[in-house]
Amino acid sequence: MDKRLIQRGIAVDDIEQITYQLCHMYSRADKSVGYATPAYMADHACERGRHYLEAHFGASDIQSTMGSSSSEERKEEDMQKQIEERTRWLNNVARKSLSLKLNGLQLYC
Repeated sequence: MDKRLIQRGIAVDDIEQITYQLCHMYSRADKSVGYATPAYMADHACERGRHYLEAHFGASDIQSTMGSSSSEERKEEDMQKQIEERTRWLNNVARKSLSLKLNGLQLYC
């Protein structure tokens, strides 16, 4: 366990109790869930982002280039270009969204 937590008097049992309590806070279920709510919310956010990117770039996955008959080097170059294109696009979207005032706004999937 991290030394900083030990110095503050946080024990392993405290971490276990917090995790247990987080498993009962998931708003989409009226019973406890198998893992902590922040993990579920992160999973939903990633899934939502994946659908958003598929809508923008098309349903073809980066891995689809791996099935072609071209050389391994060519496949690697194509995959790198797709990653760079998506990264540039995502960075531009993030840059534009910085001007939006989202203070206190909660977005749910």
